[in-house]
Amino acid sequence: MMNDAGQNEELERSYGKVLHYLVLTGFVLLFLMFFLYAFGVLPAYMDAERVPEIWAMPADEAQELMGRPPFWGWVTNLHRADLLSLGSLAFLTAVTPLAFTFLLALFLKHKNVPYAAMVFVEMLILILAASGLVGG
Repeated sequence: MMNDAGQNEELERSYGKVLHYLVLTGFVLLFLMFFLYAFGVLPAYMDAERVPEIWAMPADEAQELMGRPPFWGWVTNLHRADLLSLGSLAFLTAVTPLAFTFLLALFLKHKNVPYAAMVFVEMLILILAASGLVGG
């Protein structure tokens, strides 16, 4: 039977591997989707050459100029290269919650309730912060 220190080390290694592969996947997606956008492989809402023109604008003005769908509307337009690139960024920002979900499952599997509870609370805080319900 494995002692607590050995079990924790195994969990840390497993979590580290999951985090590593999720981040690596995110960066590969980011690179590939940007390539599709920058080289015009797929149609886009806005040509890459126009990006500097809107770079310093407030988001609402830039949104209006680009004519992109507002809020989560980009999800239904992933056939557009610029929004596909945005989707790869969204995946990369989801790495922490995805890894936490894996970690929560590991702690529950090993019946480590205190750590599972801490991860669950951290996940709730992330969800609340992302929703805009808390924070400044």
